[in-house]
Amino acid sequence: MPDKKPPRVPPKRKKPDKPENKPENSRKGEITGKLLTTELKRLAHLAHSVDDEGNPLTKQQVLAAMVWDKALGYTKVDKDTNKKVEYKPERWAISMLFDRLEGRVNTADKDNKERPLSEKMSDAAKKRIESATSDAE
Repeated sequence: MPDKKPPRVPPKRKKPDKPENKPENSRKGEITGKLLTTELKRLAHLAHSVDDEGNPLTKQQVLAAMVWDKALGYTKVDKDTNKKVEYKPERWAISMLFDRLEGRVNTADKDNKERPLSEKMSDAAKKRIESATSDAE
């Protein structure tokens, strides 16, 4: 009887060990969301265009400028008719900028019953101020 060769077993692949992308006790959607956020942050820092002085502008800077334009209103020249078209300020952009400048964070999870991060931060700041004033006395 000829010697039989053992069946060929493919080598095991090592999975990348990235604990920040695979948190314990999390749902699949949360992992996907974190990966997407990581990738969006990486892309936001890439150069998009150059300003008048030759300095590179990131996608993040260009997007922020677009939101400001929407909030303040702007005028644009129509290429076909060569007429100026005036765009009025958009409420959503004004609201978003105001909230961001005031330090309020808009959370995407509306069903979450926990307190928002802004409230937690407010409480933490109050405790710090109280402890600092009590130490001074």
